[in-house]
Amino acid sequence: MAFKSIRRLMFIASFVLLMSLSFCLGNIYANEKIRLFIATHETNGEWKEVSCDPSPIIVNNRVFVPLRFIAENLGAEVKWNDEQNAVYIKSAEVIAQEKAQEAAKKEQEELNKMFRHGKVISVEPDKLTMNVEKGGGDVGRTITITINEYTSVQVGMRFVNKPGEKIDLTKWFKPGDTVGALVKEGQAKALGRELRPGEQQP
Repeated sequence: MAFKSIRRLMFIASFVLLMSLSFCLGNIYANEKIRLFIATHETNGEWKEVSCDPSPIIVNNRVFVPLRFIAENLGAEVKWNDEQNAVYIKSAEVIAQEKAQEAAKKEQEELNKMFRHGKVISVEPDKLTMNVEKGGGDVGRTITITINEYTSVQVGMRFVNKPGEKIDLTKWFKPGDTVGALVKEGQAKALGRELRPGEQQP
């Protein structure tokens, strides 16, 4: 997929180069002025004239352009392998996908560190004490977490507060409930519990 994308982009660049050439005959025209245009995300898709070193040349009526310059200006990554005597090109689409995957991985790792699961020991309107049975930390310990208006509170499959609304925890939680929470520095970012036996979804 990456190589097909690069070939397509190279074809477009070559086509634009050819359209900007004056008709000429002969074998090599190293001194012939060749105008090079590239359209990228940075230019909002608008064609922008650029210069490069070494300059493009015409050989037997064919245009030759520096591969690294074209590829990198189209957002690709170019690497040279001395042992294999080969050029590796990674397309902009693949680079963006790898960055998104890495960001998602880091976010998941952060969530895993924040997760706490266990039984409620005591409840107050704005705080809850629980025994942590599993999670990213505090396993086997008793911790107290607090909530604020930015804490999302869920019972069963439903959120029981609106964004920006702080609720009274004693209305929804009691000792013995099984709860899960995303906790950072003692503050619950999200808090939820399973339905009790026979309890209807609120």
